[in-house]
Amino acid sequence: MKKPKINYVLEAKSKDISKRTLPELITARISAGWFEYVNEKKEYQTFKVSLQCDIKPSNFGIADNNFKFDEKIFNHYSKSNAGIKNAMKRLEAHIDKVYSNYILHDEHPTKDEFKKELFIQLGKSKRDVRQKVELYKYLSKKIELYESLKGSGQRNEISEGRIKTFRTLLYYVDRYQKYFNNIIFFENLDEKLYREFWEFQDDVFCGKIVVPSIEGKRKQVTNQYGFSVNGIIKYQKVLVYICKQAVKDKIEVALDVTDTNLILKEKPTAKDIYIDESNLKKIIQFEPSTPAIKNARDYVILASLTGMRYESMVEAHKEEIQQYKDEFREYKYIHSDQNKTDTECIIPLLPLVEKVLETNKDSFPTFPDNATLNGNIKALFKMAKINAKATLTNYTFRNGIIKETKAVSDIVSSHDMRKAFYTNLSNYGLPQATIEHVTHPNKTSTAMSGYYDKRSLINKASLFYDEVKRVVQDKSELYSYQ
Repeated sequence: MKKPKINYVLEAKSKDISKRTLPELITARISAGWFEYVNEKKEYQTFKVSLQCDIKPSNFGIADNNFKFDEKIFNHYSKSNAGIKNAMKRLEAHIDKVYSNYILHDEHPTKDEFKKELFIQLGKSKRDVRQKVELYKYLSKKIELYESLKGSGQRNEISEGRIKTFRTLLYYVDRYQKYFNNIIFFENLDEKLYREFWEFQDDVFCGKIVVPSIEGKRKQVTNQYGFSVNGIIKYQKVLVYICKQAVKDKIEVALDVTDTNLILKEKPTAKDIYIDESNLKKIIQFEPSTPAIKNARDYVILASLTGMRYESMVEAHKEEIQQYKDEFREYKYIHSDQNKTDTECIIPLLPLVEKVLETNKDSFPTFPDNATLNGNIKALFKMAKINAKATLTNYTFRNGIIKETKAVSDIVSSHDMRKAFYTNLSNYGLPQATIEHVTHPNKTSTAMSGYYDKRSLINKASLFYDEVKRVVQDKSELYSYQ
C-alpha cells in the first residue's frame, strides 16, 4: 500500500467566507491510493478523522484560498494552537504505527480496514473480541449433527463412512492435545501447526512416538512407513473442510483455507491386483464355515459381478430387485445410487448374482463396516487358498515410494472387487465406454429428472447387456447372461 497522506480541512459553518469568523472543527482527510471503479471510472477513496479541536479559520489559512490549511499562518499562531498541534502529532504517530504494521506483515488493507484499525489505536472504537473456539469441541458438535441427520434425506446428510472419517480425525486431535498438553484453537491453527499436526500423526503411525491408549479406543495400528499419501489425504480434506465451515460460522481461523497446497496430491492406486476369473471361481466354489465368511464371499461375488463400490453395496439391500422386458431382451436389475460420485445407474444382474440373492430372499445382504469386511475378505482368501502374489506400491507421506511383494490375501480389500469387474470385462474385449455405462455413469442433470426419468439409464443398461452377450459370454462362464 502507499504511505498515507493527511490533508487537514475545516468543517465550514457557512458557504459565505465573510461569515466564517467563529471557530470551526478540524478534520483530517486520509488517503493512501485507495480507489474503486464507478461507471468504469476510477474514483479515489478517503476517510475522515475528527481532531476534536476547533480553530478560527483566519488562524488556519487565508480567506482568498477558502481557508485551506496554510502551515505558515497556522504556525504564526503557535501559542494558541499548541493543543491542536499535539492532537495532530498524536494522529500522525498512530497513522504511522498502523501503516508500519501492515507493511511489516506485507498486508494491503482496504480503506475500511485501515480506518477500523486506526480508530482502534486512537481509542475511538474497540477491537472485536472473538471467543476462542476449540477445534475438538467444534468438530464434536459437527459429528453430532451429521449423526442426527442419518436417514433424514436432507441435503447436508453424509454417509456413515464419511462420518467415520470425521470421528477418526477427532481421535487424532484428541491424541495430539493429550500428548502435547496443548489445546488447538482455530485462531492458532496456522500452516506451521497444521504441518506439525500431520507429522505428529505420521510419527505415531510409524511407531516413532508412542502415545498412551485412549480409553474406549482400540489399540493404534502401526506401519513402519507411516501413512500413505492417499491415506492421509482423506483426513486432510476433512480438517480443511471443518476449517471452511468454521469460517462460514464467523470463527477466526488462522489457516488459509483457500491454499490448495494444504492437501497432498492423490497418487495412483498402490495395488496391481485384481481378482481374475479363475480365482473368482475358487471363491464361488468355496464353502464357508461361518456366517461372517459367507457374508464376505457373497460380497466378493456380488461386487465382482456388478462393479459396485463398497458404499453402493452397503446401500443395495434397500433397493428392490426389478425386472425389465422389451421385445429384444429381458433381465433383472438393480437401481444403484452411488453417493460417492453423486451418480446413479441401472445394473443388469448376471445369473450368478441372482443365484446369490436367492439365498437372501432375493435382495442384497447387509454388510459390516469396511474394516470388519476387509478382515473377513482376507480370511476368506486365505481359506480359499488364493495364493497369488502382487506388488504393493506405497506412496508414503514422508518416506518416499516403497515397493513390496505380498500375498494377495494379505492386501486384498473390498475396493478390489470393482476393479475385478472392470478388468475382467476389459480382458474379454468389452469396450471401456460400455463398461462405464454401469460403473461410471454421467452425473444426472437434476435430482428430479434423474429420479423420475429412468429411460436413459435403462438404455445404457440394455446396451451393456447386449454387448456382454455379443462380446463376452461365449468366452466367460461368469460374465454371461445365458
